[in-house]
Amino acid sequence: MNLIAGEDCRAHGTDAEAIVEALAPLTFLPLQVSMEALEPLHLPPFKGSTLRGAFGLALRQTTCTTGASSCRGCAEINSCVYHYIFETPVPVEARRMRKYTAAPHPFILDPPLQSKRDFNPGDRLNFGMVLVGKAIDLLPHVLMALQRMGTLGLGYQRGKLRLGEVTTGPAPRPTNSLHGVTTGTYDHTGHVVFQHGQLPALDRVSTHNVHDLTPTQSTLRLKKPGGNGRQHLRVRFLTPCRLKRGGVLTDRPDFHVVFRSILRNTGSLMYFHCNRDLQLDFPTLAVAAEQVRLTMNATQWLDWERYSNRQKAHLTMGGIVGEAIYEGDLGIFIPFMQLAQVLHVGKGTSMGLGRIEVHPLSETEAV
Repeated sequence: MNLIAGEDCRAHGTDAEAIVEALAPLTFLPLQVSMEALEPLHLPPFKGSTLRGAFGLALRQTTCTTGASSCRGCAEINSCVYHYIFETPVPVEARRMRKYTAAPHPFILDPPLQSKRDFNPGDRLNFGMVLVGKAIDLLPHVLMALQRMGTLGLGYQRGKLRLGEVTTGPAPRPTNSLHGVTTGTYDHTGHVVFQHGQLPALDRVSTHNVHDLTPTQSTLRLKKPGGNGRQHLRVRFLTPCRLKRGGVLTDRPDFHVVFRSILRNTGSLMYFHCNRDLQLDFPTLAVAAEQVRLTMNATQWLDWERYSNRQKAHLTMGGIVGEAIYEGDLGIFIPFMQLAQVLHVGKGTSMGLGRIEVHPLSETEAV
């Protein structure tokens, strides 16, 4: 019998349908951005940091109303679009992360996975961006910043680009799913929100939530359990994933470590950007996650270097890439894993780190 997420889940003190409802207030808007090179570009193999830095500079230039060289002490800081999206301070009244200077940013980048470095005039640079919660209402500012980003240029030589088109990617449909579990990728034929310099009509932009990633309870199926009654899941870490265990970076993607990271990211995004608390039985979920075994670990640590304009220095960062296979009672975790394909896992998601793909496996495929 195929296991439907939700069957036998009450043994864990929670229910898959209740989990989906708890995650539903977390809204997001996926964007697909297409830019055309006007001048030769030379970019790094991993373009996430370059895109993030250029977007931040452009956002500041297009939204700052004071022209001050620093945000510190600015009288407009509480209403500043740039400060909210890119600096994202922890509000003084916040009940969580009060020891931190910044909350998770309300955007996630999906840089191109191809390692192509040289772009000639006429070549396309395509990448994705996901806006979360309140940042969705700031879409016109984001689009103006993307347009300005092309004018400022990318790379060491600041090669210029033209913003061609931005579309909203519709949520994955059941027909695009892999064995009933959607991949979190988006169809590029979504609603056009920018073309030929035209800004969107916001009333035509539809946001998404976990319901759009979970077509129906009857189609959310893992493959048939093996003889031991367990299911198997392959997770591909497509961009370096920075996971912490006990406050220290780890190169071993045990399931409970991955899941705790997803839970933290999801809860923080919902709290800071959707004004809602994630109401779930966290201890029970944590115990259930610890029962899921890492049966195949084909990951490796990948270091990469980025330049920090703020610190005026080259920084070495790293994370795990590759794939892992997990075995266990996985049904209740499917909504989280689906959402993580959109929102990423671990640290540095605003520069595209922690992008994953999830694929259910049969017992034979998992060997």
